[in-house]
Amino acid sequence: MSKAAELLIKRVNAEIEAGRVRKADIRRTTGWHSALLETYLQGKSVPGLENAEKLAAAIGMSLADALAGMDPPPPREMSAAEALQVLARTVGTLIPVKSSDPLLALIAELSPADRETLEEFIKLRLKKRKKRAEETG
Repeated sequence: MSKAAELLIKRVNAEIEAGRVRKADIRRTTGWHSALLETYLQGKSVPGLENAEKLAAAIGMSLADALAGMDPPPPREMSAAEALQVLARTVGTLIPVKSSDPLLALIAELSPADRETLEEFIKLRLKKRKKRAEETG
């Protein structure tokens, strides 16, 4: 394994161990099956350039920054609208749809009370994620 690949894999594993990213998040971001991700994380296979870039992006960094040993950017606050879009993309990976737009349309069709409930749920999850990040970081 090349030094660059080894450095990237160590960096990704460190981010996972620190709790700043989860394997499920990486799989969702990259679209990979867990078996492929595990072969990379265990050093059994070396990602090509395109997959190395995807792996770095999944931990919130460019490939160059990850290889240079730079720290990932701090998590930023996410608005409820952005959270709804993330939710739609996440559900979109589980339900076979061509884009997340139909999901946003479905969310828009919810009653105001249901939209408010969904928004409160998302805000609560974001608050818990932020607290967890502060406790581990």
